[in-house]
Amino acid sequence: DSLPGYLSEAVLSHSLEPIAVMMPYLLRLMADSNDRERYPLERFTHEYLSGNDVPAQDNCSDCGVFCLKFIEYHSLGRLFPKTLCGKNMKAIRAKLAADIFVELNCRGPPERDWDDLDI
Repeated sequence: DSLPGYLSEAVLSHSLEPIAVMMPYLLRLMADSNDRERYPLERFTHEYLSGNDVPAQDNCSDCGVFCLKFIEYHSLGRLFPKTLCGKNMKAIRAKLAADIFVELNCRGPPERDWDDLDI
């Protein structure tokens, strides 16, 4: 939890229960029809991370960035860097935005033909 003390482990576990049950079904549903049997319908588990191993936000507005970075680092099996902190949030947000634009191949709006505009 990036906002320490906001939710207890019990409350978080209760909130995650529907997701833990639903996610295996969603994964199987979205899988290619030939691969669906590879996705068991067993309930997902979760682990509550807290303490010094988890970066903590110092406000109530950076939770989305922390969530994205948690997903990124966890999926890569990497430890959270010490640079994932509030003082670097502006740079982290800019890097995330740039990464999204590159991934989506965003080049801005197409050029418009203004010949018919009577000015």
